[in-house]
Amino acid sequence: MSQHIRPDGEHPDPVWDEAYELFDKSIEGTLTEADAAQLNELVAGDQAFRQGYLRYISTHAALHRTAIPVSTAFNRDLLESVEASGTQDTPSIQDALFTQDTVPRTADPVSPGTGQHAAWQTWLLAVMAAGIAILVIDWFAQSTPNQPLAKQADIVATLVTSKGCSWGESSLPTSQGSKLTRGRINLLTGLATIQFASGVSMSLEAPADVELIDSMNCVLHDGRMYATVPNAAQGFRVDTNTAVLVDHGTSFGVAVDKAVGMTDVQVFEGVVDVQQRTTQKKQRMLTGERTIVENGRFDIIDFDSDDVFNSINDEAEKDDFQDAITITTRNGQGREKNVLPFEPRAGAFKNRLIVKTSNMHPKYNSKSYIGLDLAAIQGKSIRRVSFQLSIIPSTRGYASLVPDATFAVYGVTDQNLDDWQPESMNWENAPANGALSSIDPARSVLLGRFEIPQGQDSGYATIESPQLVQFLTDDTNGIATLIVVRETSETNVRGLAHMFASSATRNGVAPTLRVITE
Repeated sequence: MSQHIRPDGEHPDPVWDEAYELFDKSIEGTLTEADAAQLNELVAGDQAFRQGYLRYISTHAALHRTAIPVSTAFNRDLLESVEASGTQDTPSIQDALFTQDTVPRTADPVSPGTGQHAAWQTWLLAVMAAGIAILVIDWFAQSTPNQPLAKQADIVATLVTSKGCSWGESSLPTSQGSKLTRGRINLLTGLATIQFASGVSMSLEAPADVELIDSMNCVLHDGRMYATVPNAAQGFRVDTNTAVLVDHGTSFGVAVDKAVGMTDVQVFEGVVDVQQRTTQKKQRMLTGERTIVENGRFDIIDFDSDDVFNSINDEAEKDDFQDAITITTRNGQGREKNVLPFEPRAGAFKNRLIVKTSNMHPKYNSKSYIGLDLAAIQGKSIRRVSFQLSIIPSTRGYASLVPDATFAVYGVTDQNLDDWQPESMNWENAPANGALSSIDPARSVLLGRFEIPQGQDSGYATIESPQLVQFLTDDTNGIATLIVVRETSETNVRGLAHMFASSATRNGVAPTLRVITE
């Protein structure tokens, strides 16, 4: 389908392609329940779509009133051609349609007295009445002495993308392409991008609760956001429950934990002024700096600090492995270790597994090594086996800067390397380790891959493969070493580091093997 010109005469917009397709289905009577819900959301949430819908059905009605046997595609093209000429009033469209020289009448018009024509008139009146009802309801809903009907000037931003999103109670429309006025939007899952009229681009990472004030101001009540601010929008302001941020043409991230009253600010590039609400104390933050703002705390901290912790409380998924033998890193000689090119401070990341690959900044790469005690299945014939990791919210980086990510799980085949100890293992001596996300193929075997969609921060990642069955069957020393790497790099050095529950994660599900034996 070709792109369509917006009714306001602006450049082609693919969102209007979808709208016109729904308009067509409405005219033809082929709307599904899902289509009807989408059409309702469009016309109820955006004045431009309401006006476009009414003009469209009015055009179609005029065509049939002149007994011109044309398709809905013809209606659409004619409507666009008339509006593209600079005239947008419905009467002028009808005048064009009724001009003999513009569109010739059919030689054999449908008789006004036929039952078919009468049925069409009844149906058309119902459609037009529904459209008018939408306008009336919307007028009463929005027009009060203190709240006039939204105008183009009231629009402060556009919801340009939504990926895997579900929404909580919001006062603004949540369909992709919606024009946003002042109001509040509550993202429960997924990743959404809002483009402010000032040019600021803001990515929300669920769960997030943000209030739009105008094109230069917003309030982040809870959750995470990543913003890019052009020079023309210097002075863009973000308020939180503990801080006020004023940007000076940068890219930065903000994470708000409403429950504990904390704001975490990271500056990726440029300058941000941060003010603590309770004391009015101000600090200017530069590229690479990070601060934690609480009522009793306002500190510049290490960018790689592990201050924030999110536990997971989800129950493991139930499936046909319920009766399997379960082996976790909490059993016997089970153990885990994150290996990085640099040695993190003592105790960092000990309560979670962290996996990241950055071609832009290899210093921040991380792989997770997992040792599992196989005593419970020694001497048994293995029929099926799965390996499962529990995904937990990350405290490092932003999901907006990492696309859908593919992970690989390897097994160390050189059993002489299974005696590694977390206290002494590092990037240099880790078994079968290679540069970036690579693993030594002479000492390992690929057991499987899994993918985590952009923005997903909970759930379970699972592999099940014949290679995993064979790997465990071949074991002779009762210990299996697995390596988890991310094959997908990031688009910015401050991209997300994916995190998984470890044996030390509070209420978390440790790395787990589930084995069905003969």
